[in-house]
Amino acid sequence: MAKTTDDEARDDIIKAARMFLKEVLASKGRRTDVESNAFWAAAVALIPADVLVNRKGRAVMRLLDIDYRVIKKASEMRGVLDDGSRRWATVKTSTHSDVSEWSLLINWLQSDEASHEDNTHKTPVRIDITTNLSAKSHIYELHTARTYNDTKIRLYKKFLASTTFTSMSDKYREKKVALRLIQARVRARKMARADAEV
Repeated sequence: MAKTTDDEARDDIIKAARMFLKEVLASKGRRTDVESNAFWAAAVALIPADVLVNRKGRAVMRLLDIDYRVIKKASEMRGVLDDGSRRWATVKTSTHSDVSEWSLLINWLQSDEASHEDNTHKTPVRIDITTNLSAKSHIYELHTARTYNDTKIRLYKKFLASTTFTSMSDKYREKKVALRLIQARVRARKMARADAEV
């Protein structure tokens, strides 16, 4: 039986959706808020809330070439939207609370201890500072090109012996301690609520 125009259109839509999720919105690392919103909005639009209840999860995995985790989360988000309890809420990625102060390392690499002005390439280097997506504009600064004083391996060893590395380590430990305190308070509140409900 020959395919109808509707059949062909359905196949084209599925193919386009699969390519959009797997190629256009592909990410090898942590997505930005804009990328996350585009990805989850597309996934939620395509995946019904009852897809797992009706045992169609594997079929969707094959059709869209996405994993179970995405289907589960997208179906849950779709369920909240379908019952009318809320509208689409902007997805915001949480920052890593234990992230290191990379600005310290960047400043060290730009210091005379690690690098010097590049006399070979005199053209200033443009460095993006921030991006305004709504205005489609970039704010940037011009910096003199610099080159490393030594090999990366030797600079790495030199950095480990520097006061900058000590500062980074101290700040990292402080954030880890603060994170553990927050987690302990959250656990204490949960236990208190559980005891109150008994």
